Amino acid sequence: MKLIIFLYILMTLSSCSLIRKKAIGVTSEVALKGSDEIFTDGNLTLLEKAIPGNIKFMEGLWYVDKENENLLTLLIKSYAGYSYGILEADATKEILLDEKGVMTLRAIEGYEKAIFYGEKLLNLKGISLKQFYNKDFPNKLKRVFDDQLDEQDLVGVLYFAQALGSSINLQRENIAKMANLNHVKGMLDYVCSRSPQIEGGNCALFQAVIEASTPTLLGGDPKTSQKMFLKLMREYPQNLLVRSSYIQYHLIPMYKEQEFKEEMLKLKGETELWYKTQIGQINNKNKIYKKMKRFNFYNALAMKKYEIIRSIKNELF
Repeated sequence: MKLIIFLYILMTLSSCSLIRKKAIGVTSEVALKGSDEIFTDGNLTLLEKAIPGNIKFMEGLWYVDKENENLLTLLIKSYAGYSYGILEADATKEILLDEKGVMTLRAIEGYEKAIFYGEKLLNLKGISLKQFYNKDFPNKLKRVFDDQLDEQDLVGVLYFAQALGSSINLQRENIAKMANLNHVKGMLDYVCSRSPQIEGGNCALFQAVIEASTPTLLGGDPKTSQKMFLKLMREYPQNLLVRSSYIQYHLIPMYKEQEFKEEMLKLKGETELWYKTQIGQINNKNKIYKKMKRFNFYNALAMKKYEIIRSIKNELF
């Protein structure tokens, strides 16, 4: 009799576990498909308050189902995006003036969380950390990724690369981190070649930022990064984050003061046009921004960066 009761309890618990994982699976799939909605929101204040709670909720789900690839992708994307769009944006002044403070450290912490989940995703796909961080891995990356990753893994790899690259940029004194630059470039090259339009052109933007941020001694080429930024501005004129990134990562480090002034003036005019659509002031000059809601988050971020850069321009040149 005791054996029968035990078997019944065991079957019940197993059924509950299966039901729970199935429910998490459905939730994570819907959440991943709807995750791009955040890009249509131009209210950074709202997002700054809303995103952390959602991330912790997803982490709780992942704690229950650690083999859920959708949850891992969401956590990589969420931590990388929040760190870039909120935490690193808050640290823009510190970064440009080379004054590593609390806000910069918060951004690094956020990127490291994205990296943690990126490593978990690779491990789930059969790629160990020892294998991935081997100095020769970038030479094998395409073959290994072709063999072991699927199309749906590209988003996770993209934001893993962005988080790793951003963490490196914010810790250039960390020689061990700098050694992984080729891993970042390899992952971005892989994703961009497989899906050029992924995440609204973000892959190419991350490539341009990494190229501009890489010291020339390590293979960085300012002329190449400039061409990449200019090409992106032509292809995505309503994504104002491209122009603000061009200013931050190319013009300021290269001390191109005259072009800096010209691009800042253009950015000011375009962000003002975009913002008018957010408060319902639509006219022939800005109606295109109303149609391009997928860039609202980027444009809000560009406007924030413009204000920060404007406030310290006399300290930059």
